[in-house]
Amino acid sequence: MPDEIEIGYRLDPDYWNRGLITEAARAVRDHGFADLKLPRVISLVHPENIPSRRVAEKNGMKMEKKITFRGFPTLVYAMAREAWLANRDAS
Repeated sequence: MPDEIEIGYRLDPDYWNRGLITEAARAVRDHGFADLKLPRVISLVHPENIPSRRVAEKNGMKMEKKITFRGFPTLVYAMAREAWLANRDAS
């Protein structure tokens, strides 16, 4: 996991529920795959953080595994470049 690229996000609560993070996460994902040619991207999410889990899912990521990261239970959401390409081509 140390060599993987994470898409992370944090936003002032005053701006929640406007789709800003979903839009930004998609833009970062697309840049990573289209321009940087990354093989995959991940997002690390605390299990109780339902809004962040939804953002990862809207970003096309699937929950891959549960780990302990820096002492906290963490969900690893991931997406491979091949899945991104397949989804993009289907659109």
